[in-house]
Amino acid sequence: MINGKAVPFVRQIPAEEMGINTSLGVGQVRISTARRMEEAGLMPVPPPAVTHDHSGFGHFYSQNAGRIIALNNPRTNVLYAAAYLRYQTNRWQDEFPSISNRPDILATVYNIRNTPNSSPGSNDFGRFAAHHHDRMHVLLGLN
Repeated sequence: MINGKAVPFVRQIPAEEMGINTSLGVGQVRISTARRMEEAGLMPVPPPAVTHDHSGFGHFYSQNAGRIIALNNPRTNVLYAAAYLRYQTNRWQDEFPSISNRPDILATVYNIRNTPNSSPGSNDFGRFAAHHHDRMHVLLGLN
């Protein structure tokens, strides 16, 4: 899945290798965000994978190809999404300590990158997440 649209997997690695920083998988995690979560120590670095060299020289190993494979795995993608939520919670903790208890703000920050500040607002996605927050607790058995 690239930017919410089903695309044959073989096309996804070349798109990234050409420098496209796209969002992948169920959590729509950007490739650069995944790399940032690895660099922050919140996710392990995936093993390199073989990809095609489009200049005609054959195949080569690519760290980003391995990352794309990890992001296309729904189980791994959800872990990257959770790592990003932790990353943003840590970033915002000093300016907005209650972010962990504000699903509207946390979902907004997940959806669009904001600079930490003491009076953040929420967008439509954040309000949607807040509206369904209690139901998610019930569905996940967290009550």
